[in-house]
Amino acid sequence: LCSLGVVGAQQAGTMTQEASPPMAVKHCTKAAGCTVEQGAVTLDANWRGVHEGAVDGVDAQGYEKTYGIRTISGGVELQF
Repeated sequence: LCSLGVVGAQQAGTMTQEASPPMAVKHCTKAAGCTVEQGAVTLDANWRGVHEGAVDGVDAQGYEKTYGIRTISGGVELQF
Protein backbone atom coordinates (compact mmCIF):
# COMPACT_ATOMS: atom_id res chain seq x y z
CA LEU A 1 0.00 0.00 0.00
CA CYS A 2 1.09 3.50 -0.70
CA SER A 3 0.24 6.18 1.77
CA LEU A 4 0.29 9.79 0.77
CA GLY A 5 0.76 12.47 3.34
CA VAL A 6 0.91 16.20 3.28
CA VAL A 7 4.43 17.45 2.97
CA GLY A 8 5.30 21.02 3.93
CA ALA A 9 8.51 22.66 2.86
CA GLN A 10 10.54 24.75 5.24
CA GLN A 11 9.34 28.32 5.19
CA ALA A 12 11.49 31.41 5.18
CA GLY A 13 12.45 32.52 8.67
CA THR A 14 12.94 35.93 10.15
CA MET A 15 16.08 37.58 11.39
CA THR A 16 16.29 39.70 14.52
CA GLN A 17 18.15 42.97 14.07
CA GLU A 18 20.98 43.34 16.59
CA ALA A 19 20.39 46.15 19.13
CA SER A 20 23.37 46.10 21.49
CA PRO A 21 22.89 48.18 24.66
CA PRO A 22 25.03 51.32 24.55
CA MET A 23 27.76 51.81 27.12
CA ALA A 24 30.10 54.74 27.64
CA VAL A 25 33.73 53.86 28.35
CA LYS A 26 36.21 56.33 29.83
CA HIS A 27 39.65 56.38 28.23
CA CYS A 28 42.14 58.11 30.51
CA THR A 29 45.74 59.15 30.04
CA LYS A 30 47.99 61.12 32.34
CA ALA A 31 48.65 63.70 29.63
CA ALA A 32 45.10 64.30 28.35
CA GLY A 33 42.93 63.27 31.28
CA CYS A 34 39.76 61.31 30.55
CA THR A 35 37.55 61.26 27.48
CA VAL A 36 34.35 59.30 27.03
CA GLU A 37 34.11 56.84 24.14
CA GLN A 38 30.75 55.42 23.12
CA GLY A 39 30.69 51.65 22.92
CA ALA A 40 28.15 48.87 23.15
CA VAL A 41 27.72 45.56 24.94
CA THR A 42 27.46 42.41 22.85
CA LEU A 43 26.98 38.75 23.68
CA ASP A 44 29.44 36.09 22.64
CA ALA A 45 28.11 33.82 19.89
CA ASN A 46 27.92 30.77 22.20
CA TRP A 47 25.08 32.50 24.14
CA ARG A 48 23.00 32.93 20.97
CA GLY A 49 21.07 30.63 18.70
CA VAL A 50 22.46 29.64 15.33
CA HIS A 51 20.10 29.03 12.41
CA GLU A 52 21.23 27.99 8.94
CA GLY A 53 24.80 28.95 9.77
CA ALA A 54 23.93 32.49 10.89
CA VAL A 55 24.11 33.74 14.47
CA ASP A 56 20.84 35.24 15.70
CA GLY A 57 20.72 38.93 16.53
CA VAL A 58 19.43 40.06 19.93
CA ASP A 59 17.08 43.03 20.13
CA ALA A 60 16.89 45.45 23.07
CA GLN A 61 14.03 43.53 24.68
CA GLY A 62 15.97 40.26 24.32
CA TYR A 63 19.05 41.68 26.03
CA GLU A 64 16.97 42.66 29.06
CA LYS A 65 14.30 39.94 29.29
CA THR A 66 16.30 36.94 28.04
CA TYR A 67 19.82 37.75 29.23
CA GLY A 68 19.24 40.23 32.10
CA ILE A 69 21.39 42.96 30.56
CA ARG A 70 20.17 46.54 30.70
CA THR A 71 21.62 50.01 30.40
CA ILE A 72 21.72 52.07 33.60
CA SER A 73 23.20 55.45 34.39
CA GLY A 74 26.98 55.09 34.22
CA GLY A 75 27.07 51.59 32.72
CA VAL A 76 25.13 48.36 32.41
CA GLU A 77 23.50 46.05 34.90
CA LEU A 78 23.90 42.27 34.61
CA GLN A 79 21.29 40.10 36.29
CA PHE A 80 22.37 36.49 36.26
